[in-house]
Amino acid sequence: MKQIFTTLPPKMQQQKKKAVEAPLDVGALPFPLKFLQGQAAFEVVKIEKIFNCVIYDKFANEFNRVIRKNPEKKLKDICKHLFHGTRGTDPKLLYQGEDGLDIRFAAAGYYGTGSYFANNSHYSTGYAFDAGNGLMQMFVCTVLVGDFVCLPKNNQLRIPPLKDVNDPTKGRYDSVCGQDVGHWITYDNSKAYPGYLISYRQRQ
Repeated sequence: MKQIFTTLPPKMQQQKKKAVEAPLDVGALPFPLKFLQGQAAFEVVKIEKIFNCVIYDKFANEFNRVIRKNPEKKLKDICKHLFHGTRGTDPKLLYQGEDGLDIRFAAAGYYGTGSYFANNSHYSTGYAFDAGNGLMQMFVCTVLVGDFVCLPKNNQLRIPPLKDVNDPTKGRYDSVCGQDVGHWITYDNSKAYPGYLISYRQRQ
């Protein structure tokens, strides 16, 4: 049976709205960190785990809804750890708020207005936030890709397409996969949790 989020992690249970950033050793990550593979010019300065009970609670509710909607899918296919760069938006504005990766901050891209993710951190470096003094930042997010569809570029998208245009009762896909393998786009703030913030810089 798939794991169901029912309670907040202990670190969040006493929280109200304030976000907490906790330094984390790479070895303590619950998943392999494939960060900037083959990019020896960069080094990780620090990794912080983000605790925000408001955002997490919304994500947990959406997680439960998505797995009920897709009972035939495996958890690893529904939920992925993906990289996300915020470009000109300070990550603090996102993880210290109530909406996480707020689509209102997003600009329209090749697949419309949504949150864009990649399983390759090298791709996301082009969208990393410049924190000053040579320090760059990007998120590792837990993303509910759910039942997704791969599409050609369409910058008019605002929501995932219907599964069957002739039968709307079949509902919509949960997310969109770009033609470049390893890229996903979501159109709902609750589809992703910005769980880790990576700060890195170019080696001297």
